Amino acid sequence: MTLDQLEQVNRTILLDVIDPDSDNLYSILANTHGEGYETNNPITDAPIQRIFNKLLVKNFEDFLNKFKPGVYARFAEPTQENIKIEFEVEKPKEKAGKIFLSKESGFLKELIELIELRQKGSSHNTSFYRHATDMGHLIMGHPPLDEFYQMRRNVRVLFNKFYPVFSQHHEDEAVLKKELDHELAKLTTWLKSPLDYLHLIITDIETQQKGSQLEKLHIPLNEKSSLHILKSPIVHMSVPALGDDAERAFLHYVTEYYQHECIPTEIIERAFHPVNSQTLLDELRQQYAKSIKQYIRITTPIVEKILGVYAFFKHHTKADMKPELLVCNSHINDIAETHYLEKLKTQLTTINTTSPYTNAIWFAIIPNVDNPNKQTSPVHVKPREHYKPVSCDALNTLLTTLKEKNILTFFSFMPSSRNTFTFLNRSESTADECLRHYEDFCEDIDKNNRSMAIPCFPNITVLPVDKSSINVKNHTINLEGIYIGSAFLAAGLFATYQCPRYMKERLLDNPAYLEEMFTLDQPGSGIDFCDHKIAQYLTTDFAKEITGYSPSTEDILKENAFGLVLDSKHNFISIYHANTLEKKPIKATHLGFYIKRLCLAEKVNTLDFIEKQRKAEADNKQLQNKIILYPQEDYEVLFPEDNGDEQ
Repeated sequence: MTLDQLEQVNRTILLDVIDPDSDNLYSILANTHGEGYETNNPITDAPIQRIFNKLLVKNFEDFLNKFKPGVYARFAEPTQENIKIEFEVEKPKEKAGKIFLSKESGFLKELIELIELRQKGSSHNTSFYRHATDMGHLIMGHPPLDEFYQMRRNVRVLFNKFYPVFSQHHEDEAVLKKELDHELAKLTTWLKSPLDYLHLIITDIETQQKGSQLEKLHIPLNEKSSLHILKSPIVHMSVPALGDDAERAFLHYVTEYYQHECIPTEIIERAFHPVNSQTLLDELRQQYAKSIKQYIRITTPIVEKILGVYAFFKHHTKADMKPELLVCNSHINDIAETHYLEKLKTQLTTINTTSPYTNAIWFAIIPNVDNPNKQTSPVHVKPREHYKPVSCDALNTLLTTLKEKNILTFFSFMPSSRNTFTFLNRSESTADECLRHYEDFCEDIDKNNRSMAIPCFPNITVLPVDKSSINVKNHTINLEGIYIGSAFLAAGLFATYQCPRYMKERLLDNPAYLEEMFTLDQPGSGIDFCDHKIAQYLTTDFAKEITGYSPSTEDILKENAFGLVLDSKHNFISIYHANTLEKKPIKATHLGFYIKRLCLAEKVNTLDFIEKQRKAEADNKQLQNKIILYPQEDYEVLFPEDNGDEQ
């Protein structure tokens, strides 16, 4: 009996929200009628397929394309003194542009490059380009200005042609207006966010102060500007003006055109009418830096989850049976509500209890579980802005449902500087207190749920808090660090290890006894990560952060046998040990429900199957060391309880 009967054994569900404006599991299920949901019976294929089309992703690029995560930015209502930009995660009622988090540019790109830089050099906790003179344009991914300058000049040239025939009922008026509006529309696709406007205006002034000439559309105005700070000399343009009336008409035309974009008039004027004002430059630099800081803080929780998905898929390229991720796109506190939970149960009943388990979910990820909130706890930190931690009650509720459907759940705690390798390894007392407080927190988890629950720690550090200062327009911004929840990495590793060919190739250049432990027709369900001879060869692609735990810390970790602990002893992060909340190896539970589903798919009795495999092991010396399906006599396989669902 082989893996062929199951097709896949590594599909994973992420119980968290990525983009509130995208579809989520509940919104899809709530719009499904007459297909099984009203009676909680197994549902038809049509709604299942809709869910997979919308929420199932096969790689990191697929994930970004389907959910298009980002934040909305808009100019706030104008005040008497200055300009302010506001950011929101959910789409506001007011007109706002969305700043997408892209792998090709901006904040996310810089962080991924930082991870890959460390991966190549194995350097510890690389700083975030602290030497860079200005990180603003890297964080925001502003497009190059050269193209905009040319488009701005085209607009001016077209208006010079359009103005003489404006309101004259001239035969060329409609044609010229169409061409002018077309150029202005192109500019709106370039200036995608309020920060793009500020960047443009600041760059215009800086260019002039360096003695460089813009190409140049500086329109002399006799009338005072609407911004009180703009009482400054106007830089004369190299193109002759048509006269004050024409210049005022030009600014009136472009501000009217952009009115629907909710961009303040004074910003539009400065975008099309650059000035050389030190007062304006100082104010806009300050506002730009403040906005960058606000942008980073509101996007950090999203970015950390995106990087978590990046970590989940990071090793899949070498696998035949590539992991897939079903993203609920709802916060777990909402999922735990009765009306949502019933829909989720119906969904899981359909796909997880019917052989051959083609669409079955095997693993679950729950990040950002609330840290112990005792002030005396060593891992207690002030809640970070814009974070919504998972409550223990919600976690417990979901664990009950997931256990019923035989899903192994990896969960990790809130990201902070106190849930890292460095902090855990700081001293013997710190390690002891950290473990004790994590265990105290998990005491509230129902004992019936512990066999399938896996607390993961420490989290991965992408950007340490003490090395995350950046310079933006001569203003220093101190970030709060960037971290990846260890549950993402752990679930990604276990999902990838279920591909037999990946395991075989990973061990080709390693000791022969390791290679012989794996077969090409069975997944890595029985890997014992407490065996450090194995774990050191099954590393991740994330560079180590410390040079291993101290002997005292290792003693505490071994003694507690708590959860899934990541290790930083080798060149790359690996698994130190992997236990459930029952403090039993994950392999015992995982192998149990893998064998049960395999037997159900083949309609074979589970106990008969085990007896047959052990007999084969006894008769064939070549099978004696296999760890996949042929456990030693003292090896405990924990079979899931028969709740009558699976068939």
